Amino acid sequence: MAHFPGRLRPNAATLATEAFVQDWAAIPSGMDSMALNGSASNSYSWLSYVGDFYHGALLPLFLLTLFLAFMARPAVKEDIPPGFSTFRLKYLVGWVFCVAADWLQGPYVYALYAAYGYSKQENAV
Repeated sequence: MAHFPGRLRPNAATLATEAFVQDWAAIPSGMDSMALNGSASNSYSWLSYVGDFYHGALLPLFLLTLFLAFMARPAVKEDIPPGFSTFRLKYLVGWVFCVAADWLQGPYVYALYAAYGYSKQENAV
């Protein structure tokens, strides 16, 4: 774990996440914990098919998000005003550009913190 000289102190969630990542990194690729413990009858696991946990969880979580968004949509019983669709389209185009601009400036935050004296390890946490 990185040393935090009084500027940034990690919270419990950060420390727990770091411990999980370190434990996960200790598992050889293509194997899960059941295969390491010997409790699995077959060394082939779903991780060897998808590559790693993150890629394996991506599609199910995306489908779950779509389902929950569909279920949480508001029920509209009245007609949508005539100019609303064009307003929504203009708004979303502007919103996408703003979010993309914010996303593109992300790497420069690391340079900013480096200028303030933070190390790469402190910056990544």
